[in-house]
Amino acid sequence: MSFTDLQTKRRSIYALGRQVTQTPEALYDLVKSAVKQSPTSFNNQSVRAVVLMGDAHEKLWDMTAQRLQQGELDTARELYAQMGDVYRQLPSWSKYILTSDLDFENAYGEKVTKRRKLYNGALRVDYFQYWGKRAK
Repeated sequence: MSFTDLQTKRRSIYALGRQVTQTPEALYDLVKSAVKQSPTSFNNQSVRAVVLMGDAHEKLWDMTAQRLQQGELDTARELYAQMGDVYRQLPSWSKYILTSDLDFENAYGEKVTKRRKLYNGALRVDYFQYWGKRAK
């Protein structure tokens, strides 16, 4: 198969869910190969990956949900408000924030210039752009 064929037939799977038909070993080998073959800055191949399956996968997401419920989101929103207070004093600066908190704009306290939705698989994050005022 030619490189052009590979390019046109490639696809991204955004959410595997629990309906995976490959064995854990096959998925591990696939991820290992993808990490090894993926280009990196200066070809230093410093990328690492963790593959969690079954109970370990469930445990990770349970722990994540617990932490969010324990007030880390409130703490983050307090930080966002402080960031807004500081950065509003610097109107010529452009600010770019990447967060999974979809309510960032309200916590920051300023209307966003441009907002982009980005996905890493099924995980959504928003890219909030605050453009600085141009000097005249």
